[in-house]
Amino acid sequence: MAQHLIATYGYAAVFLLIAGESLGLPLPGELTLLLAASYAASGRLQIGWVIGAAIIGTLAGSIAAYVIGRSAGRRILQRWGRYIFLDEAKLARAEAFVARYGDKAIFLARFITFLREIAGLLAGINRMPLGRFLLFNSLGGIVWAVLYGLLAYKLGAAVLSGASRDIGIGAVIVIVVVALLLIIFRRRARLLLHRMQGRNDATESTGSSSAAMAGIPEADPHSGMEAGWHSGVETDLPSDGGRDPGA
Repeated sequence: MAQHLIATYGYAAVFLLIAGESLGLPLPGELTLLLAASYAASGRLQIGWVIGAAIIGTLAGSIAAYVIGRSAGRRILQRWGRYIFLDEAKLARAEAFVARYGDKAIFLARFITFLREIAGLLAGINRMPLGRFLLFNSLGGIVWAVLYGLLAYKLGAAVLSGASRDIGIGAVIVIVVVALLLIIFRRRARLLLHRMQGRNDATESTGSSSAAMAGIPEADPHSGMEAGWHSGVETDLPSDGGRDPGA
């Protein structure tokens, strides 16, 4: 599908497919970027315009998702998540990842498949300050589009040229090494998400049992994420202005 749309509509297809994925729709945004960059290597598109369309698409889609998440709240994922193949387990892993890494999670999410689709929604749902979201989301989108776009473009150009010269072979080796490093990074990120989910399940189970025995109400599991967006330190002051009640 993506290949046909790119061949037919060019940069508009790149923009729309990537924007749709960033909005939370199950569309092949990453594959679209790689295919379009390969088309550019064959001369049918310009790599600069491909990367530009990808950047604008990912920013537009994720900002729209942020606005939707901020206005609709978590219930939008609980109600519609099944239509984008997002179950409670995946949502819990994503929230654990965001709770641990805070602002940086928005940058890192761009390189992790299912997180890339819901990062904007999660940031809006958990009230991430708009300025910080725009900063880390823009950085992640730009790095992702430039890195993946240029890698696919260079690899496509090397393959089309036959990579018969030493320079061409060297370029292929570098591209393969970088691609392998990206694969390793993504797998390690997914493994970390699974481990964090296991720890959260164990912690919630223990905490719920202890709270039930002690008669203590359970804390909101999502409050930590919202608090994590803020870097300021809040200081609790006594309500009586610090005076000794016995004075």
